[in-house]
Amino acid sequence: MSEKDELEKWILENMTIDVKEKLSEHKDRVKQYMEFTESGEIMLRESDHIPTWARIILYAIGKLYAHYARLTPEKVVSAKELIATLNLPEGTVKSAIFRLRNNGWIFAQEGVYQVRYGSIGQILDTIDQALRGR
Repeated sequence: MSEKDELEKWILENMTIDVKEKLSEHKDRVKQYMEFTESGEIMLRESDHIPTWARIILYAIGKLYAHYARLTPEKVVSAKELIATLNLPEGTVKSAIFRLRNNGWIFAQEGVYQVRYGSIGQILDTIDQALRGR
């Protein structure tokens, strides 16, 4: 086996995450916050009681779960989609996205945003804490 093949094998064995396994870790907690229609629409539960920044990140998490359930082709969300779907002002969405990016919870990719798989647990902990404080 060549050095290049050995490196490739090592990377695949030691540095590759199983996305479905990561999503499975948090599925019961995520279920408390959302459900999906058969067409893939994300329905946030009790969204009136959830802070705006949390609604935005939960929607982005929902996109991941909907994508892996094959309910939607995209696992990313755009600011325009968030504005339209969550019925929020553009400035509110952009400010929340800035905060979420600074927290390291989402990343930008060609004008769309995706949740970092490894951040879902921390995100849910922070939302749970914020809701308990209300």
